[in-house]
Amino acid sequence: MSCCAFYCEEKCVETYIDHIKNVLKAWSSVKSYYKKPLNRVIGAYNFDPIAIALTLHDIGKILKIYKIPRYRYMYRHEIIGAYVVYKILHDISNDLAITLSIAVMLHHEPAIIGAYMGELGERYLTLTTLRSILENYSDMLVIDEETCNIDTLVQELASLKEVAEMRDKIFVVKKTLYNLNSNILDIIETMRELILASSVGSPFKLNVLRNKVATLLHMLVISDSIGAYIGRRSKCKKDNDEGTWIIERIREGAEPISIDSFMEVMF
Repeated sequence: MSCCAFYCEEKCVETYIDHIKNVLKAWSSVKSYYKKPLNRVIGAYNFDPIAIALTLHDIGKILKIYKIPRYRYMYRHEIIGAYVVYKILHDISNDLAITLSIAVMLHHEPAIIGAYMGELGERYLTLTTLRSILENYSDMLVIDEETCNIDTLVQELASLKEVAEMRDKIFVVKKTLYNLNSNILDIIETMRELILASSVGSPFKLNVLRNKVATLLHMLVISDSIGAYIGRRSKCKKDNDEGTWIIERIREGAEPISIDSFMEVMF
């Protein structure tokens, strides 16, 4: 049983582990260009923070609720990804945990602002709305054990060389996901902390944090977009095989390596 990262309607066309391997390859291909700026922005660690974020950014997709097409906009998998990243990093560095979790939470920001908020008929996402959604669908905030063997997935993720220094932390993910139903208030409190950190304080403090988030978000989105493009082309008839506008910008030279160079590295 393989946990899924991408569905075409109800059919899984890309497994979670395949998607993560692809996005990590994409990150590895540009990492050397961004390593020094990244260290200046968030500091140097004995592990790769971007690799950790990429490994867990879509972890909310393996829950039962995401398997049902009509719930995919209402339930935002990024919230669970941000929560899991925060839980495994906050005891190492709360500043890093907050910054990286906010970036994970925003890696599909256009979908949250556009389709999601449009469907809810609201101008922005409130904690009250988020709590209501999580509580109303709590019975589906569980691992889809019919199609996803979480033990196998965690073992596969922990064995990735890109997160080797954080292997013990990856194993904690299983426990965090199993306790989501009973920890909805903790999820809300974590989201509250992230929102407060990015919206309350001196202009200098907020600008510093937002610039850090923007730096990390760029790296996450580029890696995720390339990984998704490589792994999902021609697998869903409704999708455009030319890729997203991010892929188009890369074709136009927006990144330090070309789209062809990405393809060579990943195959």
